Amino acid sequence: MKFNLPNLVSFFRLFSAPFFYVLFTSFDKSTVSLACILYFVAASTDILDGWAARRFGYSTRFGEFIDPLADKFLTTFAFLSFVNLNIMPIWMFAIILLRDTLSTILRIIALAKGSPIKTSKEAKMKTTAQMIFIAYILVLIFAKYNFHIIPAALIDKIIYSWITFVFLLLITLYSVWTILNYIIQYKNLFKQEHLSN
Repeated sequence: MKFNLPNLVSFFRLFSAPFFYVLFTSFDKSTVSLACILYFVAASTDILDGWAARRFGYSTRFGEFIDPLADKFLTTFAFLSFVNLNIMPIWMFAIILLRDTLSTILRIIALAKGSPIKTSKEAKMKTTAQMIFIAYILVLIFAKYNFHIIPAALIDKIIYSWITFVFLLLITLYSVWTILNYIIQYKNLFKQEHLSN
């Protein structure tokens, strides 16, 4: 394990996730606002570690593993907090959590075999869509607690609208597609595991 700049940034994003959850689910206006800021800072580091890895040649197998894992932690804790607020149905959260768990197991197997899996374009799009959606909800919540240009009732109506449900449904379905794509693409890993036993 090499603690270069991209990996340290990824670890920051990973460990920020539970702190975000604790702050966000406190239901206190100031700490919820702080949680929103923490999320945006943590999410922005995804761009930083990718840039640093390319710019300074810090790309490593461990980095290729920890980077998407940190993204999963951040989105998982954000979605779990949305479940607590009844913004996201628990069955959607369960599907996305199962998808991320399976992809992590697949990455561990591949890494152990010396054939690390690089994040696909589809998976990157999935993560981007998730983070944009989370940011959208957090901006509304932050505005609700800190600005009074838009009535709080109207913001709640937007957050709990059918549009939010449709966005979440599309994200969930696309998440399922990405893991199926991974399994199809790397099914030989399981065949090799079976033969080796």
